[in-house]
Amino acid sequence: MMKIRIYSMSLIVCILVAIPSSSFFLTDFLTEKITKQSHSKAQLDYALSQQNQIAFAYAWDKSELGSKRWLYLAKQLAKTDGNAAYALAKYYQKQQLISQTIAWHQRAMRLDFSKAFVSLAQFYYEQNEFENAAQVLARLSNKNGQAIVFETNTLETNALEAMPPENTAAEAIILQIKLAIRHGNISFVEQTLADSWQLVKRSKRGQTLLNDIDKYRVTSNVSTQQNKRQYIESDDYCANSIQFFATSLPHLKQVEQLILQFKQQTLAKFVCFSPVRYIAIDSLDCSMDKSKAISCNELKWQEVAETIDSRFVALLLPQGGANVHIGALYIDAEDDLDVLTHEISHLLGFVDEYPLTEKHIKCQKAQQEAFSENISILPSIYQGDRNEIRARVLSQLSWANAIKISTPILQRIKRDKPVNGKSWLLGTPQEFSQEVGVFHAQTCSKATDKDFRVENVNIAVKPSSTATKMQYFSLKLPNIYYQNFEHSKGEFVMPSFHYNIALAHIKLGNVKEGQYWLAKSLELETNAKRIDKILQGAF
Repeated sequence: MMKIRIYSMSLIVCILVAIPSSSFFLTDFLTEKITKQSHSKAQLDYALSQQNQIAFAYAWDKSELGSKRWLYLAKQLAKTDGNAAYALAKYYQKQQLISQTIAWHQRAMRLDFSKAFVSLAQFYYEQNEFENAAQVLARLSNKNGQAIVFETNTLETNALEAMPPENTAAEAIILQIKLAIRHGNISFVEQTLADSWQLVKRSKRGQTLLNDIDKYRVTSNVSTQQNKRQYIESDDYCANSIQFFATSLPHLKQVEQLILQFKQQTLAKFVCFSPVRYIAIDSLDCSMDKSKAISCNELKWQEVAETIDSRFVALLLPQGGANVHIGALYIDAEDDLDVLTHEISHLLGFVDEYPLTEKHIKCQKAQQEAFSENISILPSIYQGDRNEIRARVLSQLSWANAIKISTPILQRIKRDKPVNGKSWLLGTPQEFSQEVGVFHAQTCSKATDKDFRVENVNIAVKPSSTATKMQYFSLKLPNIYYQNFEHSKGEFVMPSFHYNIALAHIKLGNVKEGQYWLAKSLELETNAKRIDKILQGAF
C-alpha cells in the first residue's frame, strides 16, 4: 500500500515563500524549478506528492535501477510516458517474467513508443512466436503509414536498453527480413535490401544479417552480397560429404553447432560437410507432422542439385520426425547430436536395431546377400552339416571376417524326431557375448529364442550382443561397427541424393528423366557391384 505523506504548514510556507509574487501557479513553478535543477529537496518532495510528472521523471532518473522506488516511479510515469513503460518491459524481460514483459511492452505501444514495437517483436521472434512478431511489426507499419519514423525521447537516461544504441528503424527492417527469410519470401528480402541497404548496413545487427545472407546463400542476387564466396569443400576429397540446409537463420546456426559437436564423434572421420546453406521452407513441399517422419517432394531437389557438390543432402526443418531416405537426411529443430549421429549412421549403411514396421520390405524374406554394416536377415533354423551351414551363414554377414573360428554361430536343437539331419538354431551362445558373433537384433522381430526354436522364421542378427546407438540413440556404436565400415570400404553406403530424384521421376513415369538422374548418381560410384545395384534400382 502506498504511504501518504503529511506535510506540515511550515513546509508549505517554505515552498510558497520561494514563489515570486507575480506567479500563482505552484505546479508550473515547481516544474520549472525541477527542469532547471534549481529546486530544493522540500520542493521535489512536495511536487512528488502532487503527482507532478516532471518530478517523477527526475526522481526516477536518480533512483537505483530495479529498486522499489525505481519501480514505483516508473509505474507512475508509465501511465503517460511510453519510455517508462518500455523500461519496465525491459526490466521484467531481464527477470524472465514473460507476462509482465509483454504487458508493459503493450502499454508502451499504446503510448505510441515505437521502440517498444520492435522490442516486443524481437522478443516474440526469440520465443519462436513468429506470427506474433509479424503482427506487432505490421501494427508499427500501419501506425506510421508504411514509412517507419521513430521518435527520440529525452527521458532515456535510466531506461534498460534491450538493444544496442542503433537506429530503431534499422532494427525493425532487420527483423522483417529475418521473418521473410523464415517464410521463404526471398523476393521481399531482395527488394527490402535494395531499398534499405545503407540503413541496414549502418547497424551492427544489420552487418551481421548481411554477412549471414551472404554466408548461407540466402539470396540469388549478388548485389545483396557483401562478398563473393566460393562454396566448395575446403578439405581433401571426401567420399561421404553432406550438404546441410536449414530454413531460417537461427536454424542455420543451430545446424553449424550440431556439426561442430558431431565432429567430436568417432563416426566423424568417415564423413565431411560442405558449408551449411539456406533453402526456403516451401521449396520441397515437406510434410512436417510432429507424429510422423518428415517427407518431402524429392523431385524438387533437382532445382538446387547443380549447386551441390556433395553425395548427400540433409535438411533441418522446424518440426517432424527424423529419418533418412536413401541419400537424403531429415531432422527437426528439436533433434540433438544423438539423433543426428544415428541418422548419419543410416547414410553410411547401418540399419535400425529396434523393431521396424511389421511389413517392412527388408523383413519379408531372408536376404540373398549382405546389405548393411550391422544387420543380416536370415532364417532362424538350419538343417544339415554344421560346417557347411556355418560357411553359408558367414557368406551372408558383412562382419564375417571379425568372427573368430572359435566363436560358435550355431546352436544344436534337440528334437524327438530329427528332420533332414541335425537342426541348428542361428545365434552365438551367451557365454561368448563378449566376442563378435551372431546375436539376435529386434529389427524384424521381438521374438525370443523360444519363439523361433519351434518354427523357422526370418530373424535379424547383428555382430554385438550389447544394445547400440542403432537401437537407443543415447548409446554408442561398438568398435566392431567402425572396424567393419573400414573393412567394407563403404560398400553399403547409400547412393547419392541424385538417386532420390531419379526415384521420384520414375514413380511419376518420367523414365527418361529418371535415367538422367541415375546417371548423375553413378558419377560418384567406382565399385562395379554398387553400380549394378543402382542401375537395377536395388536400393
